[in-house]
Amino acid sequence: MNYGAKIVGEEYLRIEQNLIVHHSTQEDEIIEVYSHPVAIEQCRVYLDRLVKRGVRVVESEDTALSVKYIKDNNLTHSAAIAGSSAAELYGMKILKRGIEDNKRNFTRFLILQHCTSSGTRSIKPAIINKASVCFTLPHKTGSLSSVLSIFSYYGINLTKIESRPIIGKEWEYLFYTDLLFDDLSTYNHCLAAIKPLVSELIILGEYENGRKED
Repeated sequence: MNYGAKIVGEEYLRIEQNLIVHHSTQEDEIIEVYSHPVAIEQCRVYLDRLVKRGVRVVESEDTALSVKYIKDNNLTHSAAIAGSSAAELYGMKILKRGIEDNKRNFTRFLILQHCTSSGTRSIKPAIINKASVCFTLPHKTGSLSSVLSIFSYYGINLTKIESRPIIGKEWEYLFYTDLLFDDLSTYNHCLAAIKPLVSELIILGEYENGRKED
């Protein structure tokens, strides 16, 4: 497998949802709220209070486009749920900030670098304490357990493990893992130990663990 790129870093962005309206609109004047279904679910506690008051919640295709919609149609009795950048972009007012239920909701973004061009300067993280690795296993009893035992033996913390079936190969899976470690040498020894146990091992990237900051 060749993905044509490698992971060289990660960033976490906290998701903050805001109630956005026309500059003249007050909360008690709102009769409907527009937003993407995911954003609506993220603000369920706040919206439930509005629904009890008779406010209608309307699903739309995008959070920012919801702001644009109520602006373009001059819907002064409507609101949209979106990020602060959407309010700034369309010149609208943030009536309520941070209406999301979970104040520790983050989205993870990976920083990728193409690895096909010899003329491209390679990005080397100053600190490497995390890796994204995928591997396949032979279809036999205990194959995954054996690999996980080695991760445990070397003190490697699995912050993510996800499996995907391999098309055309019944009962065979591709496992995606994120590994967190304190010592790069220990991590390298761990990979060397699991190589004989897997059918294929691919390092998607080695980089510094991203921090979640408010």
